[in-house]
Amino acid sequence: MSATFSIADSVITIREPRPLAKLYVEINADCNLDCPMCFRRTFTGALLPMSDVTLDLVIQQLSGLPGLQQLVIAGIGEPLMHPRILELVRAGADAGAKVWVQTNGVFATSEMLLKLAKAGLDVLVVSHDADTSDHAVGHPTRDVIFRVAARLRELRTSHPECTCPRLAMETVLTAHNLPMLAESVARARDAGVSEVVLTNLLPTEAEQNSETLALRGYDEMLNDFLVEVEHRVQFRKPRFQLQTERHCDFVERRALVIRSDGAVAPCYRFLHDGYEAGPEIQQELKAVSFGNVHETSIDAVWQSSRYQEFRFRVGNWLFPSCPDCTFRGGCSFLDDTSADCWGNEPSCASCLWSRQIYLCP
Repeated sequence: MSATFSIADSVITIREPRPLAKLYVEINADCNLDCPMCFRRTFTGALLPMSDVTLDLVIQQLSGLPGLQQLVIAGIGEPLMHPRILELVRAGADAGAKVWVQTNGVFATSEMLLKLAKAGLDVLVVSHDADTSDHAVGHPTRDVIFRVAARLRELRTSHPECTCPRLAMETVLTAHNLPMLAESVARARDAGVSEVVLTNLLPTEAEQNSETLALRGYDEMLNDFLVEVEHRVQFRKPRFQLQTERHCDFVERRALVIRSDGAVAPCYRFLHDGYEAGPEIQQELKAVSFGNVHETSIDAVWQSSRYQEFRFRVGNWLFPSCPDCTFRGGCSFLDDTSADCWGNEPSCASCLWSRQIYLCP
């Protein structure tokens, strides 16, 4: 569906939007853990599992997304807690998409892994903290990924007829766990982890600003890690300082997120009302939705003129850059993400995901 809109004294016409390629589904906003470093802790409102009615609508619409290449079942809660997780995995596989599930791993039992494999799961992403101490910011399930890796190895032997999912690891970097990172990733590689996603700690309270590495240094901080694992395991790493280049993974990879209540959000940052406590800007996050699967199909939301204009503005960087603005200290636009000084609503101007400071799978 074409879209026409005005920017300054120009008229922009998008004749045919490129199809949706990557779909994130928050099948569950609830979680069995309360990790100190999780930005879910700042969210307001009910954080509940996706209802049967909403999930049915999502599943029904997957086959109507011919450009869909990847389905990521993640969001902010724990997806393996949802009783119908296998149905969504199977529906994604049947639609021809590569299916990923992001989990803390607690419920990734041998039985569950076998069911996920039979349903068509391609990649299981397990959260892991390199910190081996009892530090407060750390993840409470530090050895889970190694137990999951062992179960997958057993599964490949006991059920050779199944195509087992690849195992990936996501780690939130902190000042405390950075010295332990190289050893932890090397151990994970030896256990069977094929991919590692590193991201910086997004402070959920002011006290965590001393722990985050975001905007605090240079890529050289990962030298020990690179010496140990470069060319031995596939990995993505964040930046630690601002650079001129901006890059929105959600826009450039043609992705959107379906919240547990069916709302269609453009990215994780706009998925829920919440709060960012730093490192440089403290700001309220305002949830953004371009539609809801209860009222409009996923494809129709993707092709809507308002959403196309948003993606055009973000993809062409037609918004200011707050983190390096000299006026940010007294700017009221930074109170929340509802608008910026260029008139954009909502505002992506302070987003550090677009500067690759924070990364998503």
